Amino acid sequence: MHRKPHIPIAFLLILLASWGLMLINIELPWWEQGSDNGAWISGVVRNYDRYGAVNIGFVQILNYEPATPDTYEYYMHHPPMIVWQTYVTRQLFGFHEASFRYLAAIMTLISSVAMYVLIRRLTHNESQALWGMALYAFTPMMLFYGRMPDHEAPALAFVLLLFAVLVNLSIRVTRARLLACTLLIFLCAWTAWAVLIFIGLAGVWLLWLNPKRNWKMFLGFGMVAIASVVLLITYYQSQYPDTINDLMSVFVHRTSNQELSRGSANFTFVEFLWQNFIHILLLFTPSLLFLMGIGWIFARGRGTRRTNGMIIALLGSALVYFLVFRNATYIHNYYKIYLAPFLALSASFAMVAHQAYRGRKQRVTSAVMRGFILGGIITGGFSFGLFHQSAVRPQLEEARALLAEQSQAGDFIYTNLDYGVKPLAFYSSTIMDGNRTPETILSRLESDTEFAYLYCDTENDEDIEFTIPDVLAAYEAVASETCFYIRFDDGTDKQGE
Repeated sequence: MHRKPHIPIAFLLILLASWGLMLINIELPWWEQGSDNGAWISGVVRNYDRYGAVNIGFVQILNYEPATPDTYEYYMHHPPMIVWQTYVTRQLFGFHEASFRYLAAIMTLISSVAMYVLIRRLTHNESQALWGMALYAFTPMMLFYGRMPDHEAPALAFVLLLFAVLVNLSIRVTRARLLACTLLIFLCAWTAWAVLIFIGLAGVWLLWLNPKRNWKMFLGFGMVAIASVVLLITYYQSQYPDTINDLMSVFVHRTSNQELSRGSANFTFVEFLWQNFIHILLLFTPSLLFLMGIGWIFARGRGTRRTNGMIIALLGSALVYFLVFRNATYIHNYYKIYLAPFLALSASFAMVAHQAYRGRKQRVTSAVMRGFILGGIITGGFSFGLFHQSAVRPQLEEARALLAEQSQAGDFIYTNLDYGVKPLAFYSSTIMDGNRTPETILSRLESDTEFAYLYCDTENDEDIEFTIPDVLAAYEAVASETCFYIRFDDGTDKQGE
């Protein structure tokens, strides 16, 4: 008789708890750290509504303002799957922030389940699989950025499902498993460039386990991945003829050592390591890093060849991505999310290390590991709250209300703000250019015939009264509590003239 599938209560509790935590502040505007992604994806989906998704070939049009085919700003830097998923979500749940974060949270739940299945198939240890799933799901990284609309959440869902199927495929080859792998490779390629590296090292892992039997699958999966990318680029090129040149330009920049945008200063290798270490420490907690190190030691002694090879493949995939796309990794802390599978799998060995002992040694080992868990809850809770505080932006709320009152869709607006510019442009349907000083604005009066300037208090010094700069004092301004709005056009006059 076949045993009925057993779903542990702990498994369900982990899913429910992580789901509940990811839904915190799910309805807030796109002010929080990393929410430029929510703004641009929302903008693309809104353009599907504006112009018709079929009419524009389901490509990504970035314009926040109403545009025409001559002024479309095409975005081909990333695969389109996240935008398409978000568009479906918009049809189901409506056009609002909660709907789009809801989708990302669902994809993170799927990747958490896939992490559980992967560890269980590798180790045949239910307790270890549950611990690994919890260590994956309850980091600040996954609870905060796991519900951020961007490529990472669906990419991890698809690639971890692929890895879980590959484990079974490495034991016994069936047509269903081959088909599942082919479909998942295609979905990965159309979701995020990063997971192509994971696919490559997964293929190497499969080949390493049994070269004589698996070499055909290795070549076949490689061909599927290449064909998927070629098909994607062909599709992009058919909609936007400059796609390849655009991709090459972005690739050169993202693989550089520049700190920010093109032309910025270069970071050193030490700065690169330190920046990434701080990101990892804050988003994964020191406790998980300790558990990862301890778990790796136990895995080398007690893990199977199959499992240890998987640990190396997961780590290697993330590191290759970081080292190749250095500029992107240096800027975006959430790109370190690709370390999550490696950290969870490695640390899961530490959480079951006590099973190898008896008596007092078992109790002490178990207590030590649970002590790390307690420390992770404390430090992780602090980081989780800190990141959610980044969404508390009363000045951006004020600026949004001011723009809603004073601006019109399609207006060109300069601002001295250097944060929240894309979300403000999205909410106001305008073109916004940030980090512009008042002196810069006045120098553009002769060349730009019609624009506006949003000047806000960026010092946040309560002891100093916020006033309009002297160079702008002669122009008529609309004031709110911490912002001024000035419209310049052909008919703009200084006060008193």
